[in-house]
Amino acid sequence: MDNLDLQILDLLKENSRISVTEISKQIGRSHSATRLRLGKIIESGVIEKFTVVVNADVLEGFSREEVSEEASQEPNHYSENDSET
Repeated sequence: MDNLDLQILDLLKENSRISVTEISKQIGRSHSATRLRLGKIIESGVIEKFTVVVNADVLEGFSREEVSEEASQEPNHYSENDSET
C-alpha cells in the first residue's frame, strides 16, 4: 500500500460508487493504471465489500411492499460496464 492506494481508498470511502474514470482523474493517473491498482487492492482483501448506507429517515413511511413494487416498475439502468472495474 502506498499513498496512491490510500487516496483511492479515501475516494471509495466517500463514495463507493465512484467510477474508475473519476478516480483516475482525481488521482492524476490513467484509467488502466487506476483499474489495475483498484484490482490489486480488492484482491489483497483490504476492501471486504462495497455496500450502501440507508437513510432510515427517508425510508420511514415506506412499507417493504411499496418499495419492492416501485423498484420492480423502474427500468434497471445499471450494467456491469457502469462500474468500469
